[in-house]
Formats: sequence, structure tokens, C-alpha cells
Amino acid sequence: MPVTKITLTGVDENTDLRLLGPLSETHPVEWGFLYSPKQQGEPGRYPSIYFLKKAFALLPPSLHISLHICGKGVNDILTAEPVATALVELLAQRNGRLQLNFNHRKRPVDLPALAKFITCNPNLPVITQIHNGNSEVQPGLFKILGTAPTNHQMLFDASGGRGQVATILEAPRYGVHCGYAGGIGPDNIVERITAINTFVGDLDTWIDMESSLRTTTGDTDWFDLQKCRATLKTFQEIRPAQKGTEINECKPI
Repeated sequence: MPVTKITLTGVDENTDLRLLGPLSETHPVEWGFLYSPKQQGEPGRYPSIYFLKKAFALLPPSLHISLHICGKGVNDILTAEPVATALVELLAQRNGRLQLNFNHRKRPVDLPALAKFITCNPNLPVITQIHNGNSEVQPGLFKILGTAPTNHQMLFDASGGRGQVATILEAPRYGVHCGYAGGIGPDNIVERITAINTFVGDLDTWIDMESSLRTTTGDTDWFDLQKCRATLKTFQEIRPAQKGTEINECKPI
């Protein structure tokens, strides 16, 4: 099964949350929220803790969401810091996914603590990125656990969140649910999905995009629902040609 789902990341305080529900009813979309302890509440892509809690509480339960934790927030999660932990608990209540954005080579993560967190939360999908800075993460977790936890998922993003198109795509890891990111946007989604499909074969996978969905107003960039609509429209148009998919078959990610 080729790419069947799409994560649109960067919902912010300028986003009309009421508009997400109707889009979710007709598209297999997951809405990504970013959290940074240092930058939360500043204008742009890192909404305040209050906004995140409000969104998680008010959005329809059927709407798929993910929380992408950045910077110091990753360590906060692994050390059970109260604010970050509360956000993850709200996310888990909604059956959302958690993505941890870090560069293990530049700022090492406590892999035993990460392994413990993943295994202690078996019903919470935990996504880590695959890029040059994280090449030791999956082997390290496997060495600690002796197996690949079913709730550990991986996102291929060679640019490490910088929005650059990958020059070389990697095949999915055996036994792990994998997704792809990096420079995907409204203008190249067909091209990128075509390339990704050659690697995933019959494996279920998703794509994630962020930077391409923002529009700058003044000194701040905002999540642009018009770009989201255009992306989802194109995605839906190419899905009927994909094996085993139905236009309105919106399965959980």
C-alpha cells in the first residue's frame, strides 16, 4: 500500500480550529502541533501551552492530531517534567501520536530513558526522526530492548526539520511503521509521493510537511489553511490510482 496518509504540521494560534474538522471528514489527515518550552507562546509556529491544552480539549475526538516536541522539551518528557507530561497525557487521551524532534549527535538523548518511555506507554505511538544526527538511535534502542517496540515509529527526514528535499530516499525499516518528510509541499507532492512509493511497496506509510505550509505576514510566518486545502486536494486526486485506497477511507494514523 503506497502513501495513504498525510500530516500537516504547524497549527498555531492564528489557525481557526473550527475549520480543521470539516477537512478531516473528507481527507486522511493528521494535524501536527509543535511544542517548544523555550519558544512556546511567541508569534508563529510554537503556540502557547494554554492554546495547546485548549485545542486538545475542544477539537472533535475523531480528529487525528500529533504533538511534535522540540528542543529541551524532549528531555522534559523523558524526565517527567510536569508541563510536558500534562500535554502528553492530554494527547494520549485523544489517541494522538507523539513526535520527538532531536539531534542525538549534537545533543545526546538519554537512550535508556527513551526506551523506558516508549515501553511504558505502549498505546502511545512515539515517532523519532531518521537523519544523520540520529543514526545511533534505532540501533541503540534495539540494543537496550532486544526488540523493536510496536509503538515506536520513524520519520525519514534527512534535513532534520529544515524543509529540504532529500536527495536520496531510504527504504522503510523492517517491522517499523515509517513516514517521510523533507521539503514536501503543495508544489511537489505528486513528485515526492511517486518517488516514495517506489520504496515503500505494499507497506502503509505517511508523509509529513511543515515549512511549505506557512505564509509570512510581517515578521512572522503562520500556518496557511489555503495551502493545506490545496495540498489535500492534490493528495485526494492521486489517491484513487493507488492500490487498495478509497477516497473517504480515513483510517487512524
